[in-house]
Amino acid sequence: MLKIDLKFSVFKYFLLLLLGLMVLPNALGSVYALLFIFYSLTRGRLGCVLAMLTYLSGIILNPHVFAIPTLPTVNLLIFGFILFVYGRFQSKGDIAVIRLMVMIFFVVCLSSAVVYGFNWQVSMLKLTMFFAGLSALLTLLKESQRLQQNIFLEPLFILLSMLAIFSIPTYFMFAGFAINGRGFQGAMNHPQGFALAMGSLFMLCYYRIISKQPGSFLVNVGFMGLAFVFLVFSQSRTSIFALILSLFLAEIIGYMRGGKMLFVGRIAMNKYVFLGVIFGICFALLNVDKVKELSNSVLQKGSDAGNVQEAFAESRGFLFQAAIRNFKENKWFGIGFQVSNGKYGGYEMKVSRDPIFGIPIGASIEKGFLPMAMLEEIGLIGGGIFILILAKVFLTGIGGTGYYAASLFFFSIFVNFGEAVLFSLSGYGLLIWMVISTFLCAGLLSRKGNA
Repeated sequence: MLKIDLKFSVFKYFLLLLLGLMVLPNALGSVYALLFIFYSLTRGRLGCVLAMLTYLSGIILNPHVFAIPTLPTVNLLIFGFILFVYGRFQSKGDIAVIRLMVMIFFVVCLSSAVVYGFNWQVSMLKLTMFFAGLSALLTLLKESQRLQQNIFLEPLFILLSMLAIFSIPTYFMFAGFAINGRGFQGAMNHPQGFALAMGSLFMLCYYRIISKQPGSFLVNVGFMGLAFVFLVFSQSRTSIFALILSLFLAEIIGYMRGGKMLFVGRIAMNKYVFLGVIFGICFALLNVDKVKELSNSVLQKGSDAGNVQEAFAESRGFLFQAAIRNFKENKWFGIGFQVSNGKYGGYEMKVSRDPIFGIPIGASIEKGFLPMAMLEEIGLIGGGIFILILAKVFLTGIGGTGYYAASLFFFSIFVNFGEAVLFSLSGYGLLIWMVISTFLCAGLLSRKGNA
């Protein structure tokens, strides 16, 4: 009964938040969202997750549909509150090891940015945000383990499923295609971000089905179908490829660990879903020309490129080339965490500074392929440490029956191969790390005696 009441309250929370932001004028959006954040922070660990997602709404929502809250540095206040109220020193256990690795990563990257970096002040700002955000999420993971409840799963599922529903009418409006007139962005501010969210929703439903979480099987499958359709409409090649590759790897791991295919078996047992799949295949076969046209529009995204390789070169190739040349000049330490020097055709970083003290308070950048962007920014030393962190997170999360949620981890990483946002916990990176936290929590809760 507790779980039903919990889900219902989360549903009401996000419904009131989104409806309020739809009807309120822009001037009141920030005040309205802040009231929700302050209220949620008084509601325990689950409320802290809701506060993070409320802050995230100010980053991801479509300004043509919602009053967008302007909440600069509020995420840092939320992280600080979580660490102050729930943070405890832990000397053992997987979470303690990951926390120590993150701390080492912070110290090494900050030191190299100060000595060798392009703009150490910006790197320090973003490193502090990254370190505080991961520390707060690790603290909530420890609390979630103590409570024996995955406090990330339902809030993420409810918010993303509601965004999918709110996106349906925008398909018939200018707001749904406001960025470029081609890629569908729905209730969110960019097609790429919308694809990331819908891909995450797809994977959450996939995990809920194969792990037999409470909830309707058909509801989960329905949201999976809706998320996939929206993913295609967004024309995000990276998210589509990331989803397919993640499912493939997750099914292989499921077969290796459990001796059976995870999702295929559950689908085959439901006659309604089976009939739906057959109908979809027949519809595609009867409309081959339209399917080919849709596939080409997704792969080339309206460019004049003759093939997929040329389309990639047009959209992200120049960022890749700039990263390679910067890396060759700064192999060991990089140019600095989350900065761009504008050299070799890369985007020039736009730094916003405090009008009184002159210190940086924001700096927008755009990076492409994650592995190359990582090496460009933090070099071989920082990159090596970060890969070890990801490996530890994966090995911790995949323990017990945590491999059911492996697709969440794979998608969160692969989606960064088109546009690297994993380090940005003041942007879409926060959504990615909350999805990774859901995976990590699933593994921790499935094992007994793990501190």
